[in-house]
Amino acid sequence: MHSEFIGSNAVIVARQFNPSVFSQLWLVDNELVRRDDFASECVFSPLLTSVTCSRFKLLVVPEQLQFFPTVSESEEQELIQDVLVRIVRLLPHTPFVAAGLNFAWRVFSVEEHRGRVSRELFFRDGSALYSNFDTQDAAFGALLSKGVFGCRLNLSVKPIITPGVPKEDLEFMFNYHREFGDNTKSADSIEEFLNHWAPARAEAEKVLASVQH
Repeated sequence: MHSEFIGSNAVIVARQFNPSVFSQLWLVDNELVRRDDFASECVFSPLLTSVTCSRFKLLVVPEQLQFFPTVSESEEQELIQDVLVRIVRLLPHTPFVAAGLNFAWRVFSVEEHRGRVSRELFFRDGSALYSNFDTQDAAFGALLSKGVFGCRLNLSVKPIITPGVPKEDLEFMFNYHREFGDNTKSADSIEEFLNHWAPARAEAEKVLASVQH
């Protein structure tokens, strides 16, 4: 099997973001985006801000902020510090409540028998539940969860079935999630959480490597 990286993002949840704060002028004045670095598809409105530039994409709606790095893997952690952490610091009155880091890969199977890979990974022989899906065309996935880096890692693995293709692929979605509640120092907590971007990606890659053989 081999894998292909799909993408990653950081999500910050607040009781209320004001998307109109994230204007072109605000982003330029705070040295988050160069004046000449805005793509033509950017959107600025009271209910939604969508920014595309050379190093990242940013989406802000009232419920959450999503940040998508578009630099090389070796530059991602520094970008998170230079841009996303600074954004958090520039919004001291925003009631942050949670944050997440997300990484996704697609694992390609070389097997010519649909269901074989996911069956080897996830099927439980003798299980009353799984016995209902003990068929030749069945495919399996899983939801796994553990504590790591002071947050919760949730891994969702699901089979991807393509009609007419006699094999299956698997999608691995890693979500690191932390709740902050009413913590008055939530900006400090979010910064500490975002500092785990690189270790979180490394942990996900380690898990992924363990199933590729």
